[in-house]
Amino acid sequence: MRVIVLGAGASHHAGYPLASSLLTKVEEHVKCSSRVDIKRDWSKWVSFRDLCPDYLQLVVRNNNPEVVFTLPSLLRIAAKAEDSYRIQKAFNGAEISEVEEQAGMHEQYHDSPGRQFLSQASIALTHLSRALDGYFLDHHMEDGQHRSKFRRKPLSNLFSPLQPGDVIITLNWDTTAERTLAENKKWSPLDGYGFSKNLDIDSPASSNLPVPDYLATSVVRVLKLHGSVGWYTNGDSVSFENSTYLNEFAYNHEDRTVLLTDPEYSYSHGINQLLVTPSFIKNLTHPILVKVWGAAHSALEQADVVDVWGYSLPEADGAARALFLGLKTRLNSGKVHVTVHDPCNATRERWLHCLGDLIHTKDEGLSSLYKTKLA
Repeated sequence: MRVIVLGAGASHHAGYPLASSLLTKVEEHVKCSSRVDIKRDWSKWVSFRDLCPDYLQLVVRNNNPEVVFTLPSLLRIAAKAEDSYRIQKAFNGAEISEVEEQAGMHEQYHDSPGRQFLSQASIALTHLSRALDGYFLDHHMEDGQHRSKFRRKPLSNLFSPLQPGDVIITLNWDTTAERTLAENKKWSPLDGYGFSKNLDIDSPASSNLPVPDYLATSVVRVLKLHGSVGWYTNGDSVSFENSTYLNEFAYNHEDRTVLLTDPEYSYSHGINQLLVTPSFIKNLTHPILVKVWGAAHSALEQADVVDVWGYSLPEADGAARALFLGLKTRLNSGKVHVTVHDPCNATRERWLHCLGDLIHTKDEGLSSLYKTKLA
């Protein structure tokens, strides 16, 4: 069984930014966009960023997006913790003083500049996350154009030898991996993400089309550890956005276009993305993410071969580091062959430090696969 691990570098040739330029590219995209929603979301973030005290400007304008996202994430957690503490304190205090007195103290706390700043940070984080989701959704639609296929040629060559049961583990939110597999009829959103979804399958040309085999069962699963563009929380489940996400995969069967829709999706569900933002503080507790991480752990436990492409193993991905550390025992017993492909020496050194010198490293990126198909 083969497992391929992908990071941002694996999508770079398909037109997606590396982490170091992510927020710059989002800002450039927003300025050129005609979408009112994405402009509004970015503007709300910029307003908070610009109003931050001088001593925080090097944080909110940091070239590392993980640093930028960590600040409002931490402030949101601080607000919840302090609110909980204050509420409990008010309840306890009500037993020995007037209820009105405790209510006044609680109101005074919420009106304080410090608490208002925490609220502003939480709201700004929500808008920044929405802007990020909008940016990737726009690129997902652009990827449906023919010109994008050449940019995905390295991934197509990389995925060409994959067999039933093989797995892709990705830390990316974009859809280049599953789109490339779908074009070769190796992946379907009905079961290809490591969990099952009940989707409606519709063909405008005929309502009597059987479900194509390649849609019913995915040959290869794509496990997205940090969620995905187009995913939205729906209780303990997840809804897929229809018009700009599912429909853009544009499946074809017998010369007919097959459209997939999620009957559980509604615009009200499009508020909270199941997209784990780049941060040193990551919330991975949603049941769907727990299921995806469990599937990734099982895949690494069973893999004979693990190939890493374009993933730099950043410090902020502590949970991912712990996941991959499980390979060390299997490496020592000769049960798995791990190769890290990356032109960056620092990335290769991080992987060697993490898993030891039994892994293989190659000074190559995906550009080496434009003409070469792997065996």
